[in-house]
Amino acid sequence: KKILEAYFKEFMEFFYPEIAQQIDWRAPYETLDNELQSITTDAMIGKTFVDKLVKVKSLQGREEVVLIHIEVQGQKEEEFSKRLFQYYCKLFSKYDQSILTLAVLTDSHQSWHPSNYQKEVFGFSVLTFNFKTHKLLDYQDKKPVLALSSNPFAIVVLVHLIFLETKKDPKARFLMKLRLTRLLYDKGCGRDYVINLLKVIDWALVIPKDLELEYKEQLHELEEEKNMSYVTSFERLSREEGLQQGLRQGLQQGRNKERYEMAKNLLAEGLSLDLVKKVTRLPDLDLTALK
Repeated sequence: KKILEAYFKEFMEFFYPEIAQQIDWRAPYETLDNELQSITTDAMIGKTFVDKLVKVKSLQGREEVVLIHIEVQGQKEEEFSKRLFQYYCKLFSKYDQSILTLAVLTDSHQSWHPSNYQKEVFGFSVLTFNFKTHKLLDYQDKKPVLALSSNPFAIVVLVHLIFLETKKDPKARFLMKLRLTRLLYDKGCGRDYVINLLKVIDWALVIPKDLELEYKEQLHELEEEKNMSYVTSFERLSREEGLQQGLRQGLQQGRNKERYEMAKNLLAEGLSLDLVKKVTRLPDLDLTALK
């Protein structure tokens, strides 16, 4: 999600160049993620996907709302097309503007390529909702082209393909992680570009601790060879993000503890389980255990 936020224009140019050519990139675009979260239903919470909602301006001067849905479940979902249609309906009701839904599929099912949602009643077609999709598996035979591209999402796609191919081979993953990192440095791009993509590589291509230590040693040697000092900044930022995440988790645990105490007190006073659930927003299983 962070790489998408940092390089939205590059994302559009890589996956949807025909649409990117119709956007006025001189005009600032606006992310509407909070608005997107406000229309998310309980049934959608907890799904392993990333959504972005962005308002852009077309070259004709019209404002368009673009829903970008990145599927990261690793397996197909029968209700996927219906879920996107539900998003579309809620967004259209909210904005009453042109809305385009885009989906990037990262699952490992080669034959699954949804592109629409259809509904019939008594054999009569009452609606067809279309959306545009890209399947990352379709790039398997385009790796040489990806390696030459300067678009950051070419590296992102390569990382994902390597992730799929090396799931059961940590040594191969280590070698590919190192090769991909060298490729990133060989491109001679700027500091932010390198650090952002180092984060993607490090997050996706997890390797055993002994191989990770060897990878870090090789990375430091690569920096000396290239006369670069990005890895120090990358490691510092990773530590800072780790600390921030720890603080957020600590705060969340503190809030949960308060909610548990509240739930215990309310249950002790004889309030119903359903009412306590509404008040505390704790999971059913936890409340049952408290009771």
